[in-house]
Amino acid sequence: MTSSVSETLRIRMVRMSVLDCELVRGWRNDPAISRYMEFREHITAEMQRQWFGRINNDRNYYFVIEANGERLGVINLKDIDRDRRTGEAGVFLIEHPLRTSVAYPCAFALYEFAFDRLGLDAVAAHVLRDNPRAVRFNLSLGFTLQAGQEAVANQLYVLTKRDYQQITLRLRDRLQQTGQFPACEVVAEPPPRADPGEERT
Repeated sequence: MTSSVSETLRIRMVRMSVLDCELVRGWRNDPAISRYMEFREHITAEMQRQWFGRINNDRNYYFVIEANGERLGVINLKDIDRDRRTGEAGVFLIEHPLRTSVAYPCAFALYEFAFDRLGLDAVAAHVLRDNPRAVRFNLSLGFTLQAGQEAVANQLYVLTKRDYQQITLRLRDRLQQTGQFPACEVVAEPPPRADPGEERT
């Protein structure tokens, strides 16, 4: 009997640690990734350390995406405002044969984390207008382009809790019914403090 993708593919989103900084920096400096980012300047090791110091807190959740033990990218929920119940999402994936298999499971896991675990009411996302693949992906998840953004280069999209419940979850349920949709584990607890001199490879 042939095993389904849901049975053979193990996906995890693991909270980023200082040990991941150089790996993530290498990805972000790759032109294949940076071309779709608003910030495209070369990121130095010191810039990366300072950035990590700013986001390593309970207002920002950056996860390294893993599939069968291979690291494939980063997905995040940042600038969380617990009074307004809002945050902003982002993701990038390296070119890899498993890229398309992990995109939706990780997105669904992130928004379940945002809306059901953190109790947010809305999640924003900025998407470059000239990145049609990302535009289609966000629209399929229930995001809507905000008013006055049509001519903006880095466009603002928003996913409300209502659209998450009516669009995102229905899409997830349809994909799960195919039997080819793997689950995604979220490891959101901060990792143990490590020696800054260590690095993951």
